[in-house]
Amino acid sequence: MKAHMRLIHRMCLGIAALALGCGSELPEESAPRCVSPEASELSALEGIYELTHYTLNELSCDVEGPSVLGDFPESFLVVRRSQAAPALVVAGCVDVDACHDEAAGEALFSPDTFACSIGDGSLYGEHVDAGSAAGSECSGAAAAEGFVATESDGSIAVHVKMKAGSYPTPARGCSLRAAEQASKVMSCRTSVLRGSRVASL
Repeated sequence: MKAHMRLIHRMCLGIAALALGCGSELPEESAPRCVSPEASELSALEGIYELTHYTLNELSCDVEGPSVLGDFPESFLVVRRSQAAPALVVAGCVDVDACHDEAAGEALFSPDTFACSIGDGSLYGEHVDAGSAAGSECSGAAAAEGFVATESDGSIAVHVKMKAGSYPTPARGCSLRAAEQASKVMSCRTSVLRGSRVASL
């Protein structure tokens, strides 16, 4: 399976209440102040959604890329509360029954993602992976951010921006701070997903 087709499982993130079409310019986003979401905000987003839109731009985070919906093997998303913190986790699944099975699991993927409320029913998340030392480089480093929100028609929107790559190993070894700094010059890719609610959890 192509690596980008598993992107939804590696997300540490999602979308700012977008109403974008393919090729639309994406907004400049800055990390908002993190406020833990209320239970009502989490429950409003929980559910099973059928994917209706999935674009991927592997070269830039400035605009949406082409549709890859037909290439993605999992046609549904399950969105549920984290069992470890007031946050939402998201995963792909092949059908509604599989989504219910995913929702019953301890963890859909690591790390949990959307843990900050930014109002208007939107949640924000970010994650930095320091990578691991491989000779003179720290490989597998990544920095990601994104938003998840409901749109006016009740569908869900997820927007992920991710930078990944390697950087020279600092004297003190690989670290989150070094990875975050290095990510500023890494190439960026973005994905935008939307889904229509088809079932409750």
